[in-house]
Amino acid sequence: MTAPDQVILTYRDTLWRLSPPWLQTGLAQRILYSIAVQLDAAGDALVAGVKLRFPNLYSAESLGPIGKERRIRRGLTEADAPYASRLIRWWIDHRTRGGPYALLQQLFYHYSPNTFPIVLLYRSGALFAMDPDGTITPNVSVSRDVAQWARWVLLYFTDQVTMADAEDLKIIPREWIAAHCLGEIILMPPGARLWGYPRGRLWGNSEQWGSGADGGRIPVGG
Repeated sequence: MTAPDQVILTYRDTLWRLSPPWLQTGLAQRILYSIAVQLDAAGDALVAGVKLRFPNLYSAESLGPIGKERRIRRGLTEADAPYASRLIRWWIDHRTRGGPYALLQQLFYHYSPNTFPIVLLYRSGALFAMDPDGTITPNVSVSRDVAQWARWVLLYFTDQVTMADAEDLKIIPREWIAAHCLGEIILMPPGARLWGYPRGRLWGNSEQWGSGADGGRIPVGG
């Protein structure tokens, strides 16, 4: 890192200093300057190109391409600084890709700061509930049916999204759920409660898993 009192010489300054006196003035000086200034521009571009590879080190303009390369999608209203922090730790996040915690964390970042309760249910009986503050609580007391573990459902308890947002709602689950799993998203009103689960896999008191109206259901392929 350059010290505050360190003088940085450009190519045009250096070339002028190393030139004989008869090249330091007049037309000769202007010709040398026009050549050296191109070297300075090339040097600046080289430094910028290297720095752009690092999130938010040189310019926020590179966050989009870096995020695409690292497969970390930017949140709907996410600012530059927090997104850059996530891009820096991208390898850590990808280590748990396909698991419930990684999926719910990415959903939290995607909708932050307008977060809402989200519940991830596997048909096997495993349940993971995420509060609006990002706290994830697993339900370890439910019975598990190993034969059905690859089926899942995400319940969004919010009125901020609708069926019109279906394509956006699918993005994060498609990218972060295990590739061999199949599931769906169900939109629930704020404050709604899921009764009678997992006993008999009942929705309410009468509807079985996979039945009922399709108005709030968004299928998500693996």
